[in-house]
This record gives sequence, structure tokens and C-alpha cells, in this order.
Amino acid sequence: MNHDDTGNKVFLSYSSEDRGFADDLAKALQAKGYPVWWDVDIPAGVHYPKFIEAALKSAGCVVVIWSRHSVESRWVRNEADWGAENGALVPIRIDDADLPWEFRNFQTLDLSHWTGDTTDPVFTKLLHGLDMNLAESREPAAERSEESGKPESAAVTRAARQPGRRWLGAAAVLLLAAAIYLVLPWLRGPDAPTAETVAARDLSFTPLTGDGRTRSSALSPDGRYVVYTRSLEDRMSLRLKQIDTGNESVLVDADQQGIRSPIFSPDGVYVFFAMTGPSFGWSNSAEYDLYRISMLGGNPHLIATDIIGRRFGCSPDGKRITYKRNDGDTTVIWTADIDGSDERRITAGRRDDSTHNCLAWSADGAEIVSAVRDTVAGQIDLVAYPVDGGESRVLPGGQWQAVMDIYALADESGTLVVGKPVATIDLNINLWLLEDGASRLAPLTNDMTSYYQVSADRSGRDMVLNHYAVKRTLRVFPIDDPERHHDVSTDVVPNGRVIWAANDDLLVNQRIGERVGLVYMALDDGTTRQVATDVDWIADMALSPDGTRLAYRSFQGSDQWIWLANADGGSPRLLTEEGCDEFAPQFTPDGRWLVYAHRDAPDKPYYIWKRSLDDDTKVRLSDVQGGGPVVSPDGLRIAAHFVDDRTGNSRLALILIDGGEPDFLELPDTYGFLCWNPTGSGLTCMSREEGRLVLWDVPLSGTPARRLMDFAAEQASITDAAWSPSGESLALCLQFVAFDALLLQRPGAGR
Repeated sequence: MNHDDTGNKVFLSYSSEDRGFADDLAKALQAKGYPVWWDVDIPAGVHYPKFIEAALKSAGCVVVIWSRHSVESRWVRNEADWGAENGALVPIRIDDADLPWEFRNFQTLDLSHWTGDTTDPVFTKLLHGLDMNLAESREPAAERSEESGKPESAAVTRAARQPGRRWLGAAAVLLLAAAIYLVLPWLRGPDAPTAETVAARDLSFTPLTGDGRTRSSALSPDGRYVVYTRSLEDRMSLRLKQIDTGNESVLVDADQQGIRSPIFSPDGVYVFFAMTGPSFGWSNSAEYDLYRISMLGGNPHLIATDIIGRRFGCSPDGKRITYKRNDGDTTVIWTADIDGSDERRITAGRRDDSTHNCLAWSADGAEIVSAVRDTVAGQIDLVAYPVDGGESRVLPGGQWQAVMDIYALADESGTLVVGKPVATIDLNINLWLLEDGASRLAPLTNDMTSYYQVSADRSGRDMVLNHYAVKRTLRVFPIDDPERHHDVSTDVVPNGRVIWAANDDLLVNQRIGERVGLVYMALDDGTTRQVATDVDWIADMALSPDGTRLAYRSFQGSDQWIWLANADGGSPRLLTEEGCDEFAPQFTPDGRWLVYAHRDAPDKPYYIWKRSLDDDTKVRLSDVQGGGPVVSPDGLRIAAHFVDDRTGNSRLALILIDGGEPDFLELPDTYGFLCWNPTGSGLTCMSREEGRLVLWDVPLSGTPARRLMDFAAEQASITDAAWSPSGESLALCLQFVAFDALLLQRPGAGR
């Protein structure tokens, strides 16, 4: 397949450590006729940031190569962020790295075992994904840029439709949705069902919870109550809330237990839910026990054990319940009376832990609908199995890339599906209605939020939908009373940084329009003033002790360069020599030296260096490979990650400011180093303890670590930490995933 090179290039984003794989992939794509852009195409003498930006904007899609190296690269995350926000992200993975949370809801192809074979089924799926994105990106040749007179790329067009880069605004959503559904019939083929425009399915959204701790929920059949799970500290509870009044009660309060997936019985008398012990995980293959409790409270009744999956379902007459259980290499669908008796086997299929194992009883009670993954093609069908035996059938509407939940509407008008159809270019998981009889797949939501569970009242007009979103916050904690924390900003960029400046101002790494730059932010009222620089993408930064000079890292293609400027960003001077790669600048306390990580070329290792700011003298501090240096408050030592020759792994170690052999620290593997403590007597580290994020003060004397504070959010992370000059407060760049429930009402809804 040959692709027009205008606005249809494939932008390849990767970490320099994965250059070999990127080269193989680029050659394979080019052999298939796809124009590929990657940083080897940067000519000499150009302004790298602007060249990268132009390449992104002229690309039809961004292929991000996720690996253990690239997930740590702010440059790769920035490019992935740009691709996601502009509807052009096609992610792949080449090892078992944990993907950044903000990108885990995107379908990511696994090319970890790809050998370069262009006939490999997974590679073919990648080509299919490219075709869908590149098809959407094509613009008529008549549409010209007013400035250049050349065809404007689809990426630029998409960006122009948005109020800034951050998220799609309401008008942009409608425009994007219209474009998507105009091309859907062509993508699906002549026999595939069509889709209505999102405008015809306009919904009202009302938050039901807002603390980010609602992992699952369900709406009562009369639409008056919502039952939901709430995680707090080490406990989880099952709660019942009256929607109109806001009054709520606790049905189950579990100490170190996992509770999930509540549903109401059709008559609204009972609530079914899953519960397991301290080892509970959110994996779809995790086993749990199924319980029933009266909505008025009381003692839970055990129905079945060793259940798996995201969902189970109740028959329309309220007499039977269905669930899944693993049996060797197969997964079996069972039904039982609501007290757990009279268990019957419905069907069995090949066990596949990647299947979400969603279940729903049809509105007429004749079938059980399940999400079934094709383990070869990787796509999902919705399959209906007759309760009383007979042949199964595949529901119309096409195949799915992901299915998170299924819910059959009681009025028999259709089935709600939380997922992502194959024949769409939707970025996130949305809510769809598969209407019975008409074979129509209608979108009910189309936005940048990710949804994962749905239920509805008897009328099908009111629905409760669970969603999750990544939130980023700059938060300041008084050490003597962390509960009195203060949120300074909620607009921190991914992997944002923070420095405590003079007069209680914070220097923050934050998005500025199309750029990732720096602002000084007042702690008391959050007012900001921008740092003026000529660089479009800033990652690390450091302030000199007297507050007059600023050092920072910028990305130039895949290279990383260090600059020195005035504190307001004026008069920048490039310190990094062309062809070299440098990051993590740090001033010494006397302000005379800059410590940093340096390598001579992309294929060379990093070493820790320092340079004099008086005469530009450069000194390599160790012959051991290392990076990420942080200077101690007294200026005598440097903490950095060095390669341990005994294991080949990177470990935290100390070296003297004048250099020498690294002294490796015997810290638990779970500890992540953030910064020195204010006195220089120890390190500030984070770790995960039974699902909680914990901050520690780790003395270098060998005495036990002191617990500073912890966070209940299960999926929290800290991207940077900075102590106030007095040592009384700590500023943290927090990133966490918030789970909440929404009440959705279709037009004309009302109880």
C-alpha cells in the first residue's frame, strides 16, 4: 500500500536505547509503503525543537515504542501525550514494562516477540491501526494553509480545532465525532452496521461521587439509589446512597478486603457483590467469592466461590445469577439460584486471562451475553449463549478492540457496551448502545474520559457510569501536620518538576500553550509568571543558590541539552556541545559548579561530570556509568544511580563532590529516591506498601527510616519533591488515578 507523503507520515517515538528496534520497525514500515519520520532524519544546522514540532504536526499518526527505557523518557511521554491529544496515537510495546497510567487505556500492540517478519499477524494489526489513523488524517488538497499555501496536515487541523492542547473542548468533540462517524461505514465495509452522530444521543452528566475512590457502582432498578464501593486507607466499604437526598449508609465495611462489581437484583431487594481477602488484585483472572446482601443491610450470604471476571449478572425474574469460573485450561459460564444452589454449567471455552470476562443476562432471560476474545486476532466478539442449550450467536455491531462491561437494558431496547469498537479510531473507552433488531451501534459518549462499568434503571433512560482519569497536582505539605496540605496547582504536566525559590515561590514545570515550560508560582494565591525562554520543551531545572541563574534541560530531537540563563529565563546560553547528550543539571551550594550527566554520543554511556561556571573547566567525577545526580545540601556528596559491575543493574550510590568510586547504598528495592533531606543527613524516598504510596526519610547513618506521610490513592506516584529552605514543608508533584461514578440521563429522562 502506498501512502501520500503529505500529512500521512508515521512519526516514530522511541528511547535511544531502543534505536535498534526502531530502525528495524522503520525499515519494515517503509518496505510496506509507509513514509516514516524519526530523529535520524533531522538535518544538521536546524533548530531542533521547532523541527520536531513541525514533524509531529505533519504526521498522520504517532507510533510510540513503549519499553522499560521509554517509559522513563519525558521526551517519549511528551510525544505520546501530543499524539493522544490530537487523535493520532498508535502505541506498541516491546517488553514487559509498566505503561504510564495515562496511556494504559489505549490498546497497545505487543511486539515483544516480533522478529522483523512483515507477515506476522501482530505486525499486520499495526498496519491496520496505521491505515485507520492515516485515513482519518487525510484532508482534501484544496484545504491550504493561509501562511504557506501548502496542504495543511490533519494533525494541524485537529490541533486548530482544540482550545489549547490539553483536552478536547465540547465543540471539538462534536467536530471530531462527526468526522469519525462519517468514515465509519467506509472502515467497516458495506455490510457493517452504521452509527448515529453523537449529537443525537446528547446526555446530561451529574457527578455522584467525587473523591476519586469509587472503583465500581450500580444503579437501582427504580433509579433512586446507587450502590458503590469506596476505598479509604486500608479498608473498603460497600455503600448505598439515595440519589435525591444524598443520604447514604454502609452495607459492608471490610478490613483489608477487596470489594467489587455490585449489582442490584431486578426487584431492587438485594445487592450482589464480589469480595476477597488481603491479596485481592484488580486482575480479571483473580478469584473471589460472590455474596448477596439485602439493600436494607444485614449479614452477607455467600453464594459461590472461586469466581473470576469483571462482571456477573442476574436473570430478569431475579431467580438466577450467572458467573464465570476457571476450570483448568477452560473458562466456564455457570448459573445458579440466587442462594447459590442448583448450579448449572452453560458453556466452556478456552481460558484467556486477557479477556475481561464480562457477562450480562439478556432482557428476555433466554440468553447470557459474554465478551469473548479471539486469541489469534486479538479482537473481541459479543456472543450470546442460550440458557436452555442450543447454538450460540455473535451479536451484530462488529468486533471490539476492548470491552469493559456489558449491560442489557430491561426494556429490551438494546445492550449497553463500555468498550472500543475495532472499526473506530476512538482514543478512549466509551459507552455504546447496540440496539436490538436494528443492528445499529450508537455512541452515547465520545470524549477523552475512560469508562469501565455501566448499569441502568428499568426505563433505560438513567444510567450510572464509572470513569477514571489521571490527575496531576502540585501539593505542599507541612511536615508537622500533613493533613493541612495545600494544593497550589492542578495543571502540572506529566512527570512535572518543582523547585523552592525565593519568597515562597515555586518554580514549576508546567504546560504553556503548545510548550512544556517553566513558571514561578506564588504559594499563597497560585498566581504565576512565566519564565521566558527560547526552548519549547523543558524537563529538568535548577536554581543557583543566590537565585540569579537558572539551568535547565531541553530536548533537541532525541538529544538532551543543558542551558544556563538568568533566573527569569533571559540571556540563555547553550552549554552542551553539539553531538553530546546531557541532563539533570544541579548547582553546587557555592554556585560555582554545575553537576550533570553527560555522554559523548547516543551510542555511548552516561557519566557524572561537573563544570566550573567561572572558566568552563570540566571534570569527570567517576569512571562508573551513572546518571541523575543530586547534590547534597552541604555540597560534599552527590547521590546518583550508577551501574553496579557485580550485577549489571543501576543502583543508588554516593560519590564525593571531587569524584571517586561510588559507594552503593543498601536500600530496599522498593525505594525510589527523590531528593536529599534538608539537613543532608539522609534521603527522601518513596515506596509502595500494600497498595499505598509512602514517603520516607532514610538516614545515611543506618538508623531506621522515618515514615513522613502516605497516600491512600492506590495508583499514586510522585514525580518530584522539594523541601522548603526551612525544612518545615515539602512540595510534591503528585500524579494519581481518580475513580468516580456519574449519573447519565438521556433526553427526556426523569423519575
